[in-house]
Amino acid sequence: MVNTLSSAGVDRTICSYLWEFLKSRELSVRYSDSMTITRTSGIGLAQGDPLSPLLFNVVTMNICHDIINVSISQYADDFVLYGSYKLLSDGCIDLQYALNMFCKLVEALGLDVSERKTKNRSHSVLELQNKLSEIGQDVGTRLLDLYFVRERNSKREIKLLNMLLFVKSTLWKTLFGKEADKLEHANDDERTYYIIEKDALVNKFISVPKDKGSLNCAVFNAGIIEAVLTKSGFPAKVTAHWHKGTTYMVKFDDVVISRDKTLDDR
Repeated sequence: MVNTLSSAGVDRTICSYLWEFLKSRELSVRYSDSMTITRTSGIGLAQGDPLSPLLFNVVTMNICHDIINVSISQYADDFVLYGSYKLLSDGCIDLQYALNMFCKLVEALGLDVSERKTKNRSHSVLELQNKLSEIGQDVGTRLLDLYFVRERNSKREIKLLNMLLFVKSTLWKTLFGKEADKLEHANDDERTYYIIEKDALVNKFISVPKDKGSLNCAVFNAGIIEAVLTKSGFPAKVTAHWHKGTTYMVKFDDVVISRDKTLDDR
């Protein structure tokens, strides 16, 4: 910390004072108006010392300087990384890069990220994928509002195939700048459809640890699809699988298939 202050141009006298202050603190107790007993109370700052946040900010100042592609808010040892983007794909790339850089910088300082205190951190592949799906569903709900409610010329699809084509083309272009690669119907189950994406962007820039090799971050996209379909009146369960790249398996409720057949008979 003292070296960081010195390199930032802080006067040597102040640096020396801080070093002596942090190196050894003493507690003096005076009694009987004449005698004083001195005891060492510890090394470094006491917990809750108002100087702690300031000094920690000094030590970690390079983190905020070196990560330039996203915004960072910091108070003491709490960091928030965030950004605002027109395309979800741009946000995924920048935030993932920033998180990777953040972890490297923190480790270089000899610090650890607290799993217990970090929000949106998961301790298993299943827990992480469920959380990603929930976040995706929230995004999908908001996208639906933006597209159907705020756009004057937009219309809600009532036919199942038209709705799936909307997801494959219009929705995917809005999110990632291109259409999904394929839309297929299962041969053995009329309720099941597959949306296939050869190279999912949400997996492209993710470094998955060896012990979590089954992790598929495309469940985030699956959550978006599920919310868009369900909120549009096509209730379904959507899951992501490693097949032909990334395959989103869409399994509709029976009521959706029955309604679609009724519309075909009209």
